[in-house]
Amino acid sequence: MIIKRGNITLNVGTLSVDDNWVQSLSIYPNPAKDIINIKLNNYQNTSATLYDISGRLMFEKKLNSDISSIDVSNLNNGMYLLKINAENKTITKRVIKQ
Repeated sequence: MIIKRGNITLNVGTLSVDDNWVQSLSIYPNPAKDIINIKLNNYQNTSATLYDISGRLMFEKKLNSDISSIDVSNLNNGMYLLKINAENKTITKRVIKQ
């Protein structure tokens, strides 16, 4: 869809998510006390970044296997955003630290 207003043209496209990408990702347990496990099948060059709710970087890690773990035992209780990057795809999930 294209919207034109005076000198401004806005091209609004459809956003889509690769269903295989989303279905292959598993983050558990959530809520977590000490460890968050990330399961992502058959992806190379994968990384995980954890942010607090204000956007402050808390943790960054390269994921080298199909199942990787992140130690969250030293973090305060609350909500965090876990950003997973794999093969030019990115997904952000909310995780809870208890």
